[in-house]
Amino acid sequence: MSARTLGRAALANAGVARIGDAAPSPLDWAVVDGLVAALDLLPVGALLVDPDEARILMRNRRAAHRLAAGHGVRECQGRLRCDFVEDSAALLRALAGLKGTGRRPPVALSVRQAGGGRSLELMLTSTPGGDSVAVLVSSREESTGFNAALAKKLYGLSEREVDVAREVAAGRTLADIAATLEVEKETVRSHLKQIFSKTQTARQADLVRLLSTGLFAVGAEP
Repeated sequence: MSARTLGRAALANAGVARIGDAAPSPLDWAVVDGLVAALDLLPVGALLVDPDEARILMRNRRAAHRLAAGHGVRECQGRLRCDFVEDSAALLRALAGLKGTGRRPPVALSVRQAGGGRSLELMLTSTPGGDSVAVLVSSREESTGFNAALAKKLYGLSEREVDVAREVAAGRTLADIAATLEVEKETVRSHLKQIFSKTQTARQADLVRLLSTGLFAVGAEP
């Protein structure tokens, strides 16, 4: 079964798209397919799971990568599980508390990684139909990436300026950038001044914030 078909079924069952007993129209599926595509643009992992056994109904691109890596959370026989038994138990309790219809406040969980590193941050929220729970998974150690096409389109950055901006967004120093791009440090400084002018920023900290938030956090390069 294709990812799109799974997404359609999961979102319909979750109450995001209710089409009743009538045959689905092209518009119905267009809306659901659009929601599935939108989930792939999120800068965090997103899953829909069954609240009874944490069976995974759907996952976006980042969640798929996270589950495949198996650090902190993983897929076990089609179900969402954590590295530690205690964390899995807490996850199941939170899911049970969000089961059913009616608005409930989101639940936040901290999930440890067996290999060390910062804990993952999970936010769970019930869906309108009450038959599934949305689980968002984030890690402060993950980079949101960098969207070169967006930088060119919004700010008119040249190819070399994009290279410099990408390195700045990753937290590199001018010396590091010069070594990576195999240019003089003053050349990097000159490009950076042009980037500041085009993006209406004045400091590297401001530029980093600009290039890692808003639209730059959506659909970024992995």
